[in-house]
Amino acid sequence: MSIADLAVGEPDGIGSTIRIIYAKKPPEYAVYGTDNRVLVMFADDPARADKQRVRMSRLNPLRGEVNGLVEDWRLKPGSAPRAARYDRCVADALIVGFEGDIAAATALLKSIKQGILDERVATARFEYLVVAFVTGVAVMLAITLANAIAQYGNATVDLLRGGAAGAVGAFFSISLAIRGRTVLPDLQRMANLLDAALRMVIGIIAAVVLIAFIRSGVVSVNIGDAALSGRNAPDWLLVLIYGFVAGFSERFVPDLLAKASATTSAPTAQERVEESAPVAAATDTVVDTEAVEGAVATTVPDDPAPEEAGIDSCACDVDLPDDEVTGDADLPPASGGVALDKAA
Repeated sequence: MSIADLAVGEPDGIGSTIRIIYAKKPPEYAVYGTDNRVLVMFADDPARADKQRVRMSRLNPLRGEVNGLVEDWRLKPGSAPRAARYDRCVADALIVGFEGDIAAATALLKSIKQGILDERVATARFEYLVVAFVTGVAVMLAITLANAIAQYGNATVDLLRGGAAGAVGAFFSISLAIRGRTVLPDLQRMANLLDAALRMVIGIIAAVVLIAFIRSGVVSVNIGDAALSGRNAPDWLLVLIYGFVAGFSERFVPDLLAKASATTSAPTAQERVEESAPVAAATDTVVDTEAVEGAVATTVPDDPAPEEAGIDSCACDVDLPDDEVTGDADLPPASGGVALDKAA
């Protein structure tokens, strides 16, 4: 099949129906689109086609990535125009490559890929916010319904109010940080939805835990230099503020729990010694020095030969037999040194 034979609505060389022809330059090349992707047809001359195939193969990885990013858009009626728009951009990049500028074609395909990723991430951010908002509304409705059905005490009502305020604080935090928050493209929708719901649940649980800590008297919260207390705000308003702060800050309650686990761990031997030292110094205790010296002495090993403790081990004064003594004549000649002045 030659390039001149290509026509819209007709099958190409591999049996795919041609939906659009972007460029057709017989007998050099052709760029056209099918239902699934953008395709090319190389020159009619086999030798020239081989050279084109080698040169254009550098673009194949980027072409595959772009095609994978828009694949599901082709199957959605409402998203088909977006896929067609990016197919047109890919075709333009391939035409530039056929005309000899592979570097520019590569740059164009990279730009197209980044544009698709940005669009998909923007969609994922919107879905992230929607899931977070729905989760917060569902929790607040559940709290309102539970409070209406059962007559809880003041402590339980405070916990419920704190959880609702924590949901609001978590959503506010997500809304402020959504631009800088790492959100995956909408191709990985399930991971994004789970992360959004989990962030809201963490904010709600953190708010309830903080209210419980404050009601137990183990934690106090300061805003700047001012301490929050019932003297400057009613109790219900304090509960809402505490819950909002816990839901807004992801690390506030986890840091409190980390400190609590650190203080409840068993003290080390060194810590026990340091704790007991001031107590021993404050009491009038008589130390038995003989017992201490005896205890120290038991830690020193015994001398294996105490009768030889006073013997000098130097061999300069020891008389050696003649067969163990080397005479001066048997010593090797001396080397080096400074020669004596015979005239002196």
